[in-house]
Amino acid sequence: MTDLSKKMDSIAKNGYRANMARRILTGQEDRMVKQA
Repeated sequence: MTDLSKKMDSIAKNGYRANMARRILTGQEDRMVKQA
């Protein structure tokens, strides 16, 4: 059970990190579109 919860925790952290990276990338695209 502890091993499974550790995996779930790491998956949640990775998903959160990917979400932040995606948000940053989309934010940069929005800025580029506004400048164009």
